[in-house]
Amino acid sequence: MACNTATGAAIATLRARFSVAYHCDRAAVKPAAASTKSGVVGVLATSRTLSSDNFAKLTTRFGTNIDILVQACPGLVEQVETGDLSGAKTRALP
Repeated sequence: MACNTATGAAIATLRARFSVAYHCDRAAVKPAAASTKSGVVGVLATSRTLSSDNFAKLTTRFGTNIDILVQACPGLVEQVETGDLSGAKTRALP
């Protein structure tokens, strides 16, 4: 699953219901925690991702001994999906 929001919302149910292997993005917390040189990791994500039980578990599991700074980015997904990475509308996002 490449979408962190979908992973956070559904992965536990899918794993309980179907006996297939799932590979998830893991919100990049694991690799970021393993490679930080400053001891600080920043996460930009949807509000749903940041409030999910899955994200809480990831930060608990991989976030020991580092600071994880989180920022919800409402509207950013839509801008990225339309290919507008640096336009005025994207820069105006909160």
